[in-house]
Amino acid sequence: MDTSDSKGEWTLREAKAHLAQILRLAEVDGPQYINARQTDDPHIKEEQAFVIVPAKLWREKNPPEIPMGQWLIENMPRGIGTKEPEYDENGRFIAFSDVIFDEEE
Repeated sequence: MDTSDSKGEWTLREAKAHLAQILRLAEVDGPQYINARQTDDPHIKEEQAFVIVPAKLWREKNPPEIPMGQWLIENMPRGIGTKEPEYDENGRFIAFSDVIFDEEE
């Protein structure tokens, strides 16, 4: 693939006209920068700039966060302040019965 026409920064007008090329260059050469200085779009401020990055690179740099419940389970203290779990008269586990909470005096 010829990337000799790779640019350091694209104007918004150029980016609109060459989107497929910009996507290919982002995959081969790395992030492509788009400067929005010369735009008539009221939704884009003049000083804004954008970066096109391949999704694979984005996922490597920004791994998904785990849900809070999973984090709490994975980071729960183990082996300290625990006791045998308790079960009710039907044999069902009583939630949190195996955790010893600090008692306030």
